[in-house]
Amino acid sequence: MMVVVDNWEITLAGKGEYEDAPGITVDSVVAVASLVMVWQAIVSRNVSLFDKAVMTVIVSLSPVRWGKR
Repeated sequence: MMVVVDNWEITLAGKGEYEDAPGITVDSVVAVASLVMVWQAIVSRNVSLFDKAVMTVIVSLSPVRWGKR
């Protein structure tokens, strides 16, 4: 059995705005959720049932910011 380990660090920066104008924000939490779904699809759709593959997202941090006024 062969094992390969890669470590990545990705930083996504959002742009917050007022609560009354959510259409002009860039939500980094939604972007991270989309990335995790794509990464899961890489393994589930591109690796044979007879092969072994694991992809793990260990940490996903999001800063907490209350209403910006």
